[in-house]
Amino acid sequence: MRKLIRPNAPNFLTEKLQIELGERYKKNREKNKGHQFNYWHTEKVGESTLYKEIRNKLIEISDDHCFYCDGYPPLSDDDTIDHFKPKSKPEFYDLVCSWENLYLACGHCQKAKGSEYNDLILRPDEINYEFDKFFKYDSDNDEVIVNLGADDLSQLRAEKTIEVFDFNHVGLKKLRGFFRKVYSQDPQININDLGYRFCLNFQQTI
Repeated sequence: MRKLIRPNAPNFLTEKLQIELGERYKKNREKNKGHQFNYWHTEKVGESTLYKEIRNKLIEISDDHCFYCDGYPPLSDDDTIDHFKPKSKPEFYDLVCSWENLYLACGHCQKAKGSEYNDLILRPDEINYEFDKFFKYDSDNDEVIVNLGADDLSQLRAEKTIEVFDFNHVGLKKLRGFFRKVYSQDPQININDLGYRFCLNFQQTI
């Protein structure tokens, strides 16, 4: 999970619109549990849709990498928008279009996280988030592991985050190893053209 800086909401996603869409979804969902959120596909921003424009802004923040695992390049089911606080849970209905709750996510992270939410889960755009504060990178096994030098709460948050996103799935480990090899062979390559950028400068961290 690479540190990201989230700018203020884009001008087209006004606070008024965020509240309006959240209230509309909450009202409809409370009436009908099967109600689907599709407002941002019908809400227009010029010739585009609200969904496409939000997605484009999220892509700018991470250079089209998954906000969670930093996977790249995107596949056909990637570059989707995840609701960090799931829109399926009643307590979060009103956050369905809240800028701070929207994250660009790959298919793996979307599926692994599902509708799970826990206050312990780390966000890459938290003000005090830094990879080294919570995690270590085991370059021998291409695994993201808990920083055992961190305080107890930080270790717990790291452990929960690794679990929720299944960061050490065999496929992710193999891909990290591949991109590290590419980077080691050509360290002048644009790092944004590679996946899992947080692991590229590590040789051994445990």
